[in-house]
Amino acid sequence: MPSVACSVCGQIRRIRKLEFNLLHKDFPFICSKGCLVEKIKQFPAVIGPVRDYSIVQRFDPGPVWSSKFRMWFRSKYELKFAEFLNYAGFQFEYEPYFFTVGTSIIILDFYLRKYDLFLEVKGLFHMGSRSKLSRFVEQHPDINLLLVPAHMRREF
Repeated sequence: MPSVACSVCGQIRRIRKLEFNLLHKDFPFICSKGCLVEKIKQFPAVIGPVRDYSIVQRFDPGPVWSSKFRMWFRSKYELKFAEFLNYAGFQFEYEPYFFTVGTSIIILDFYLRKYDLFLEVKGLFHMGSRSKLSRFVEQHPDINLLLVPAHMRREF
């Protein structure tokens, strides 16, 4: 099994080969929920208004309803992650904005307004989503984005 060092705590973690292959070169490896919270807190809190982004008008609700948040999520994994953010004390917005990437768009999963930070929760990359995310990073280098890697889905 391959080994990877956490970008927050430095701990060497062995992960399955499939999950190793799903790591994204443009994003730091984060080993656990605790390290994810620490990584989020490394972003400075925004004082004053945040930037304007293009607002998403969702016409296709996801298949998972949450009565707690009173909204639809695209997967149980994203709902579990929302519950984690709520438990950790982070106020979030779910899929509030979209960005253009070439001729297509990308809708990032969570936005933490306090940190002007987007979180993209990935279970498995489908064909094209890895390159789309890479193009997003190239075209929008000023946008703060953390990728929650696939290996963390078991923690939620």
